[in-house]
Amino acid sequence: MIESSITGLFRTLLIIAAIYYGFRFLFRFVLPWILAIRIRNKQKQYRKQQDDYRSNTYSKNKHISDNIGEYIDFEEINDDESNGDKIKN
Repeated sequence: MIESSITGLFRTLLIIAAIYYGFRFLFRFVLPWILAIRIRNKQKQYRKQQDDYRSNTYSKNKHISDNIGEYIDFEEINDDESNGDKIKN
């Protein structure tokens, strides 16, 4: 009876250690790998959505009107003489 309980104890400890090291391996190597794949897929999906949005907005705004207005040539006006009367030393 004592022999069966000792083997049962070793078996239980072995199972607990296997589960512990299995989870440790899972969280250290497998989980980051899975998360990296998911993040990469989300980035691709985001880029595709941005490209679709950009192509839709740019295609709508590409219409150039023939009536863009007239050219106005502005000339500079020198205000030094008119301001000289107001400022006295």
